[in-house]
Amino acid sequence: MDATALAQDAQDATARATVLIVEDEPGIADILFFMPWGALAFLSFDGGEQRRLRTYLLTLAVGVTFALGLVAWQSRLPTRVTGWEDAGWNMLGCLAGAVCGHLRKRVRVRFE
Repeated sequence: MDATALAQDAQDATARATVLIVEDEPGIADILFFMPWGALAFLSFDGGEQRRLRTYLLTLAVGVTFALGLVAWQSRLPTRVTGWEDAGWNMLGCLAGAVCGHLRKRVRVRFE
């Protein structure tokens, strides 16, 4: 293989990676948008005396309701930005945030 063929292969691989990133970018943005929300909701709903599964379910239920409300509201806008599949990405972000909130409750930081 000569240098021109290697350069073309590298350029093709870069183009494929760029297309993959652009296609997944809205989903990644939705997940990152809902992660703080999920973490704060988990920390707010967790009372310590109830089971963690109940806290996860409550966090997800409120997060999905909020995400579906956002999508429904945005579907009425003249320049629609999101679609219904974004609610699924938002739910994943809410779940990831809840896991981060749970990890935060388990980690104790002491300053001496």
